[in-house]
Amino acid sequence: MSYLHYKAINWNEIEDNLDHLTWEKLTSLFWLDTRIPVSNDKKNWDNLSETEKDVFKKALIGLASIATFQSEKGYLVIKEGQHTQQETAIYNNIQFIESVHAKAYNTILIEFEKSKEVEMILNWAEENSEIQYKLDRILEIYKTGSTLQKRAANLILEGILTCSGSFTPLMYWTQSEFLNVSEIIKLVLMNESLHCFYISHKFRLGYSELPQQEKIELREWVLDLITDLVNNELSYVEKIYNGTGWLEEVKAFVQQQANKVLTSLDFNPLYPEVVESNTYIDSINNILEKVTHHDEITYQSSVSLKVDREDVMSEEDYNF
Repeated sequence: MSYLHYKAINWNEIEDNLDHLTWEKLTSLFWLDTRIPVSNDKKNWDNLSETEKDVFKKALIGLASIATFQSEKGYLVIKEGQHTQQETAIYNNIQFIESVHAKAYNTILIEFEKSKEVEMILNWAEENSEIQYKLDRILEIYKTGSTLQKRAANLILEGILTCSGSFTPLMYWTQSEFLNVSEIIKLVLMNESLHCFYISHKFRLGYSELPQQEKIELREWVLDLITDLVNNELSYVEKIYNGTGWLEEVKAFVQQQANKVLTSLDFNPLYPEVVESNTYIDSINNILEKVTHHDEITYQSSVSLKVDREDVMSEEDYNF
């Protein structure tokens, strides 16, 4: 008779030190949308034009679609392939927090619009060809791709394909409007940037172990995937931002973020850099620099793995 043996995770056996640091950082960033009074921004919403409201709703539902997809299908990224138990725990955490993000985007919509309007925008997302195309493309890779292809697809989805949606709330943030929505966006960005930082790290580790020819083939595959999905995203941007004064900036922002993802993988950029000053991009980049910067040095300085003596529990803590 054969038996299955299950091994409990041992956090003292760390193959990759970034696993431990990432877990500590992820858990320190835990939050829920119910703690943020989004309803206080209703006055800002009422002051928007109908065109601005339409763009904002479509931006949010696009983000909600991606977060929901990741919460439901993200497990496929780690279903197969060699990985540590610590890495599995981190991906499980990442998958859960995507549900928090999806709920948060819905909370914003529910606070600002009537149920009928929310239902209509949900239906719009289900019928939008660009949203469905990018999610179908990523899902196929999650199902059939290699471990490194899955990681690259995951990084592209979170690091590039969310940018067209996040541009709108970030733009209002630069104008000191929608302060509570901005707080949610800040928390989402802190999560997502950490996810991307970790996944790009894991991709580079696996990529470095490949034979030279396989490196070339995988790099070309990644470039082709990014080109296809960015072209699809630019078509999406045309649809939701047409009629605003932000269209060209959103396109440039998406391409700029695509270059950043490529750089994080140690690949060369694909798109021309934004050289001239832009109304919103410069301010948005300043925000992103403040809330999304991660490296191993800042991990070490911001994550404490020791228990502070003042935080040790005593019997008095249980006297209710």
